[in-house]
Amino acid sequence: MTTVGISYGIAASAYGLLGLWLWRRRGSVKSSPALIVACITTMIWALAYASGHAGLPFGMIELQRNAGWFFFLLTLLNLVRRDGGRWPVYIFAYCLVVLALHLLLLLGWIRPSGVLLLLLGPPAALMQMVLAMLLLEQLYRNTQPDQRWGIKFMCLGLLGLFVFDFYMFAEAVLFNSVDPALFQARGLINALAVPLIAWSVSRNPGLVVRLSMSRRALFHSASLLAAGIYLLLMAAAGYYIRYFGGDWGGIFQTVFLFGAALILVLVMFSGTMRAYMRVFLSKHFFAYRYDYREEWLRFTRSLSEGEPGVHLREHTIRAIATLVECPAGALWLRGEKQAYECVAHWNMSSASGVEALDSLFCLFLEKKEWVIDIEEFDRLPESYGGLPALPEWLLAIPAARYVVPLVLHDRLIGWVLLSSSRANLQLNWEVNDLLKTAGRQAAGYLAQLEAAEALLVARQFESFNRMSAFVIHDLKNVVAQLSLLLANAARHKNNPAFQED
Repeated sequence: MTTVGISYGIAASAYGLLGLWLWRRRGSVKSSPALIVACITTMIWALAYASGHAGLPFGMIELQRNAGWFFFLLTLLNLVRRDGGRWPVYIFAYCLVVLALHLLLLLGWIRPSGVLLLLLGPPAALMQMVLAMLLLEQLYRNTQPDQRWGIKFMCLGLLGLFVFDFYMFAEAVLFNSVDPALFQARGLINALAVPLIAWSVSRNPGLVVRLSMSRRALFHSASLLAAGIYLLLMAAAGYYIRYFGGDWGGIFQTVFLFGAALILVLVMFSGTMRAYMRVFLSKHFFAYRYDYREEWLRFTRSLSEGEPGVHLREHTIRAIATLVECPAGALWLRGEKQAYECVAHWNMSSASGVEALDSLFCLFLEKKEWVIDIEEFDRLPESYGGLPALPEWLLAIPAARYVVPLVLHDRLIGWVLLSSSRANLQLNWEVNDLLKTAGRQAAGYLAQLEAAEALLVARQFESFNRMSAFVIHDLKNVVAQLSLLLANAARHKNNPAFQED
């Protein structure tokens, strides 16, 4: 047997025994099915290389081995459901797709060219190793510290595999060939990770970890993953353009790839796309839509930006609008005319209108403290019991969508009007509670601002009164002096000394 056969034969035996050990313990221990799948795919991969058969689709075998480990890491990251109900479906579908591609390649019905070459070649393997290390880093970093001891050795073992493969494929990309020594040692390197994985399984039999996933880290990781998949697909399309483009193929490919990169940059800087991605990740990967600590810190920071009292009304609109990804809004407060008036706006210059204090609209907001969805009110007005109709000036504002009441001590001091959300917001109980709480907090800030402005006016009046008192006192002294002068003028008007005085 050759050196390659011995090296990869040891790896196949090691992963086969690990998979068998996990399978035998399935009755007493909740072993992760995805780890068994990863062991089986790695064993098949090692057996293929150990056989030395040159006609096997090694690119497909590499892809299915990497996909097995991706499947396992995604499972631990809770990106794949592990409640048992859909596990057989996922595993069966995965095995069916891989088996079908193997059979098509073996039968010669498809050839490893075009997209398959991009998926199976060293550059694609290099990208797969980067994604694998990214998933592994996210798994370890987002695992709670008291749970890391259960997966530490497994993470070290898998990191060793991925780093070694990254180095080998990076060298293959640079020199257009795989180093024979690295390739021969690869099987033994993979076998060395088996004891570390088994150690982690013995520490944490079910490989169940409690994740404290950062929403921001998940958002950036998902963005990078989506960008990588997009670039891979665009590279495949560029290959076909170059292949079928004839003499102009290279030019068309360059223009196409530049346009694809430009589109990617535009999408990454699009506020609407970021909002959709945040909502999608929060909806599918977390129990609650919002990270309340992060949202509250950002909300408080938005209210406290700038100089004290300067543009606080605009900051209030923006802080509430940012919570639900709304790009515009306006603020109504109680004015001097005993009515609510529009006092500030943010990206909503068309906002205007006056509402009487005792109108049904104001009484409804003060009593119910409900967030009003204008589109929902048009469809289901009966769901807002006690409010027969919305004000005409409100319906005349084109961008108007949500009305958030500002209530302080059970007294309505105003409301914030928001535009439609970038993320196609559904006004459920969680969003309603968040906006209601933010409205109460903002009402406190605005009430404090009004009190400070009233105090400033009072101090100005006090200064004016004090200055007026001094002026009047001086005038009284002048009047008294002039009166005394007039009283003595009749008797001393011919006296030269009096005239001189």
